Amino acid sequence: MAYSSIQNYKEQAIKTMTSGELLILLIEEAQKNLRAAGLMLDNGDMDNFSNCLHKSKDIFFYLGNILDMNYEVSQDLYSIYEFIGNEIMKAEYKKDKKTIEEVLPIVDDLRVTWIEANKITAKGNA
Repeated sequence: MAYSSIQNYKEQAIKTMTSGELLILLIEEAQKNLRAAGLMLDNGDMDNFSNCLHKSKDIFFYLGNILDMNYEVSQDLYSIYEFIGNEIMKAEYKKDKKTIEEVLPIVDDLRVTWIEANKITAKGNA
């Protein structure tokens, strides 16, 4: 019963988010999984290492695929998302924590940028 209520609450919260909030949530999920992958690698847990990296990679490739390429900025964003996804694949292939640590600041900056953009958009719609 409690699980069902919590699950319903989470689903409702996601359904009421703006597209900007959902984008930020996805990037935060990718960050969380990248950090977890580093810990999994340190602990020798290769299955969870790979799972965490797959989740992060899938998020960035998804974000690249949903862009409206009629805008110039979309082409730039696509390049960034593709670069991050490719770096994540490289980290998984090489079992390389350094690559994860190099891509995390880019993801962190991307998150901050989208938070700021979301604030500006929210002010414009108010």
